Amino acid sequence: MDFTGTNGNDTLTGGATDDTINGLDGNDVLSGAGGNDSINAGADNDKLSGDAGNDTLQGGGGDDDLDGGTGNDILYGGKGADKIDGGAGIDTADYTGSFNDTTIDLAGGAANDGMGFLDVLSNIENVVGSPHNDLITGDDGPNVIAPGLGNDTVDAGGGLDTLSYDSATQGVTVDLIAGTATGASIGNDTVLDFEAVIGTAQDDVIVLPNGVDGATAEGRGGNDSLTGGDGKDLLWGGSGNDTLAGGAGYDILNLNEAAVTGGPAQTGLGVTVNLSTGIVTDLWGNTDHISGFEEIRGSAFADVMTGGAGNDIFVGAGGSDTIDGGAGFDRVSYATSTSAVKVLLGGTVSSGLIQDGLGGSDIVNNVEEVQGSAFADTLRGSDTGAFESFEGLAGNDTINGFGGVDRASYASSTAGVNADLGAGTASDGWGGTDTLQAVEQVLGSAFNDTLTGGSGNDTLEGGLGNDVIDGGAGNDVAVFSAAFDQYTITYDTATTDFLVVGPDGTDTLRNIETLRFADIDYTLVRGTEHADTLTGSDGDDAIYGGGGSDDLAGGGGDDVLDGGEGADTMVGGAGNDTYIVDDNGDVVVEAGDSFSRANGSQSAVHTQDIGSSIDKVIASISYTLGNFVENLQLAGSTNLTGSGNSLDNVLTGNAGGNVMRGLAGNDVIDGAAGVDVAGFTGTRAQYALSETDGGFLVNGTATGEGTDSLKNVERLEFADAKLAIDLEGNAGQVAKLLGAIFGASFVANQGYVGIGLHYADEGMTYDQLAQLALDARLGPGASNGDIVDLLYTNVAGMAPDAATKAHFVSLLDDHTYTPATIGILAADISYNLSNINFTGLEQNGLAYA
Repeated sequence: MDFTGTNGNDTLTGGATDDTINGLDGNDVLSGAGGNDSINAGADNDKLSGDAGNDTLQGGGGDDDLDGGTGNDILYGGKGADKIDGGAGIDTADYTGSFNDTTIDLAGGAANDGMGFLDVLSNIENVVGSPHNDLITGDDGPNVIAPGLGNDTVDAGGGLDTLSYDSATQGVTVDLIAGTATGASIGNDTVLDFEAVIGTAQDDVIVLPNGVDGATAEGRGGNDSLTGGDGKDLLWGGSGNDTLAGGAGYDILNLNEAAVTGGPAQTGLGVTVNLSTGIVTDLWGNTDHISGFEEIRGSAFADVMTGGAGNDIFVGAGGSDTIDGGAGFDRVSYATSTSAVKVLLGGTVSSGLIQDGLGGSDIVNNVEEVQGSAFADTLRGSDTGAFESFEGLAGNDTINGFGGVDRASYASSTAGVNADLGAGTASDGWGGTDTLQAVEQVLGSAFNDTLTGGSGNDTLEGGLGNDVIDGGAGNDVAVFSAAFDQYTITYDTATTDFLVVGPDGTDTLRNIETLRFADIDYTLVRGTEHADTLTGSDGDDAIYGGGGSDDLAGGGGDDVLDGGEGADTMVGGAGNDTYIVDDNGDVVVEAGDSFSRANGSQSAVHTQDIGSSIDKVIASISYTLGNFVENLQLAGSTNLTGSGNSLDNVLTGNAGGNVMRGLAGNDVIDGAAGVDVAGFTGTRAQYALSETDGGFLVNGTATGEGTDSLKNVERLEFADAKLAIDLEGNAGQVAKLLGAIFGASFVANQGYVGIGLHYADEGMTYDQLAQLALDARLGPGASNGDIVDLLYTNVAGMAPDAATKAHFVSLLDDHTYTPATIGILAADISYNLSNINFTGLEQNGLAYA
């Protein structure tokens, strides 16, 4: 319905349907009420309210008040100092009618409208710029910004932001890595902090940024070239013969595209895509060239999709599709289906058939994983004997693996699951209960799961969260996502449970025979609370003694030996063995060592040739490596001492402050967290110290200690000297404060340096150190004038003149600076760094006592 006012002051209110309201002149009050309304104010100072619906509000001359209300609204302020409030929904402030350059700041909530007035903006998500040279700034939310004509500078700010050129009449070149966008119809734009681009109906070139998950490029019409970054990208070319490259990372090709208004008509046929050849026939019958995609989203028509050599994901999106996964581990997903899915994967002589929940029937081959819908799906595997995986998502699903080795996956669940293969049921984390048949493996959720095996040989992977994993009967495997050395494993002899702590969470294991890590599988060997003698196989074993003084023998393979409580003897064999040492009485034995057994007086010599194996001790006590063991890793957070031997060792610290001594050999010492010390037997003059990328080299060949490589080491101790080498950390702060507050000569005072390092290493902040030093130098409560005199004289080498002193005293008086922060200002200034020869300290270290 149309409503038209007079040239006087009118109040017009629309109805529940779509209205057009014209206020004309006068100070009008115009309200849309319901529907998608078009409200035009005219001249003078007007109040416009869109109310419900997706409305278009256009102010005229005068200072107008625009309120979009609910819905996704477009608001034109026009000339004047306007208040523009989008209200709820996704709302756009449009400045296409501006006469000159505009400055629009969503974060600041203000816009210079290009006509001499300042608008106040609130609840605005999107912006359309003027035809002139605009400066546009987004906010921390997701913004869509269309710069328009002119040479614009646009900084999208935080959030997942989209740069739109959909109204441009000629093709554009947009490079979000370089931060540039050019084209005959848009000028030369500087575009910063964008993650997505909408192109034109013409030929576009779009390059997405690196380091972003969720970046998108939409080519629309024309023959486009779209390139993804190194994150998770989504690309769709639209009509035209396009070239699309996913790039590094996980990339999605979207072929389920709507026709562009005014563009060419679609054929009504499905797409054909072949990842092996990189050729796509799109919905318009055009030919696209693609590369680097891991997921293909088909159309609502009958598509033909063929995978490549990698692990591919296909989303049919409707129609009766033909999908061949090709080589690799491939998935079809029906997560967007609007009703239940029925899956029958193909056998040895037939293709699989899937009712897709959208009215289509898909034919599938070489598909190893199926993701169902949010409804009650029926998912059945093949009889090929291959490994297959099924994820039902929500709904009361029936999963029947049929033949082969099959997995029920709950990786996408929104809460913890309770899956019991023996009972054949699983609470799915979505509120449903699944029925499991002929399923031998379970993958849990990212939450706290309980996974229980059946009577056979099961494989259970908890995923993230603190999970309870019980293998039940049979030979069962617990799976973990990372390498073995990222986990801490403890064994409780009273319960026979294993506690595994690592990147996946804290998991409790029962009735598990094998631990599978990303780099190795270990067969578990368990002891008791008594003194046990345990021997591994020729394979890779993890042997846990439990309580008592145990004798553990690894045998062949790469073994883990953990005696547990008590003084244990651990004898490695061939392979790369790992020893867990937690008792001063623990004995680690490698080739050529003589030893006495922990639970008897018998002596022996272990003579097996271990060849080129690399062995490691993980110690939660201070420890010195014995013969034939190469590496030492300190565990926990206690301050420990770790020492090497005559071999080329790798010594790694823990979360505490460690003392590490490589001794003979060319050693690698990584202090890890904490303030760590590398110790050397000779005098300082016997070693050459040089800086490397990320650390130091200490050459002690004159002492027979070789050349050690240091990383995350803050201190060096020699027989006659101590050096602090963390000049980017605590040592640098101490040196700079000494120079600024006590004078440059005090940097050579090892006692003062040692006091400063003590407090810094104990956790005192830079501010606190500065205040402590000022109090020590001038006494507590020193006047602001005395503080300025001291700092200026020490840094500049002369007393400040009256004007300079007054300036800095005023900064202290008005609390722009505190005594501590102005002390840090003086400490960090380049004059002070030159006075104390900070560059030389970085190269040679800071001596302390």
